[in-house]
Amino acid sequence: ATFQISFLKEAPAGTTLKISTSVNKGKIVYRGEVRGSSAAEIKLDSETSVTDDIQIFSTTRGEGYVNAYVNGVFAARAKIRFDKPRPSKLLFDDVPKVIPSDATQVCVTARLYDESTILVKADQDRNIHFRAAKDSDKISFDPESIKIPEGQTFAETRLKLTNLPSGNRISIIASSDGIQSAEKSVP
Repeated sequence: ATFQISFLKEAPAGTTLKISTSVNKGKIVYRGEVRGSSAAEIKLDSETSVTDDIQIFSTTRGEGYVNAYVNGVFAARAKIRFDKPRPSKLLFDDVPKVIPSDATQVCVTARLYDESTILVKADQDRNIHFRAAKDSDKISFDPESIKIPEGQTFAETRLKLTNLPSGNRISIIASSDGIQSAEKSVP
C-alpha cells in the first residue's frame, strides 16, 4: 500500500509524522528506508505540504488499518487490504548489458513482477515465449518457450545470433498470456 500525507498548510521542517498499522509481519518504508514494522516515526527534513510516498508492505493477506498523526495537528485513519501478489508484467534482467561482437549465444532471463514492480512467484504454471522484436532471421532462442512452474519467479533461455543484427543492436521480447510483455534492446 502506497500513500502520501497532505497538509492544509506547509508543515515545518522537523515535524514528526507518526505512522502505525494493524498489519502483522510487515514493514513501513519511507524514501526507500525501512522505518519500522507496525509503527514508525518519520521526521520531515524540509517544509512541505505533501510527504514523499509512504509504503506499507505485508507478507500476509487480509485487511487492516493504517493510522497517521502529528501531535496536536491532525490524525487520519484508512482501511487497507492486502491480497496475494499476482504477476502482472515480465521484465528482463539487466544482464547482458552488451553482447561482445564475437559472441554467438548469451543467456537471457525474464522475471515476473507485480504491478508495483516487486518480484513475485508465478500464481500458476506460466508459459513464457521469447522472440526477436526485429531481425528474426538473425536471432533465435533455445528454447523459444519455457514454463515457469507455479511458485517460481523466472524463465531463462539462450539467445543465439546467426548473423549481426541491423544497426548492431538486438531487440527481444518475452511474453505470456494475461501479463505485460518485456522488451529489451542490447548493443
